[in-house]
Amino acid sequence: MERNIREIINHTSHLLEKSGSLTPRLDAELLLAFVMDKDKSYFYMYPEYEIDVATYEEFEWHLNKRLEGMPLQYITGTQAFMGLDFMVNQDVLIPRPDTEILVENVLKAVELTHPSGISILDIGCGSGAIGVSLAYYASKVDVSCVDISCAALKVAKQNAVTHGVHHKMHFFEGDIFAPIKHQKFDMIVSNPPYIPDESIDSLQIEVSKYEPRSALAGGKDGLDFYRRIIKDAPHYLKNNGLIFLEIGYDQAAAVTDLLRSESVYDGIEVIKDLAGHDRVVKARG
Repeated sequence: MERNIREIINHTSHLLEKSGSLTPRLDAELLLAFVMDKDKSYFYMYPEYEIDVATYEEFEWHLNKRLEGMPLQYITGTQAFMGLDFMVNQDVLIPRPDTEILVENVLKAVELTHPSGISILDIGCGSGAIGVSLAYYASKVDVSCVDISCAALKVAKQNAVTHGVHHKMHFFEGDIFAPIKHQKFDMIVSNPPYIPDESIDSLQIEVSKYEPRSALAGGKDGLDFYRRIIKDAPHYLKNNGLIFLEIGYDQAAAVTDLLRSESVYDGIEVIKDLAGHDRVVKARG
């Protein structure tokens, strides 16, 4: 039996709401738009359009994945970030809007301090959302991306090609600074894993079950990667180089204390996100 768009979206929204989705109607629309290869504005123009059986069965298959908790972004294979569409899969963390605060502040620093060109290192690049965005919006940058996951780097490289910035980027497989020995950068940026290990299983199922644990787990207190990056970054920063670290909402004091303890950083600044939460720590090395 064929069903029209309005009926499908209403029914699906109800199922998703019962399953715990925070945005059930939007999820329903985006999932149907993905299966039909249409923009969701099509649904407002043609709410009575009837979906054939084969299309509906495909939609139901994907819907069941979503009802099991799989993030919509892994089903559709895409996530918007900084006005760009990024390919994502279960090898990479899904880029969050909060991370745009990090990118926007790095771009401001690029414009203010190095208008003629700059080298940037992105540690733990994942999908490449940070590095690709910086290469896309800053005209004269050279971006090096490091990740310990070969699978993640494959995604990042594809995103660099998709957005036409691969010629401005370099990709290295390895642990933090290990693959870029003897290189120095004007800026180091990172959104490292910062969830305390024992807290991961208590997160919503979309995160705890489906997103890569290696991109989440920050050690017993969530600060393991900050300690390592902050300790070694001065060896990889040029004179007066800058470091930008995304943080959890309650980690500003701990991360700034780590920076102060090294006695080589100054100009330490905590930057808030649009909700007023501490989101980025910036310092000069």
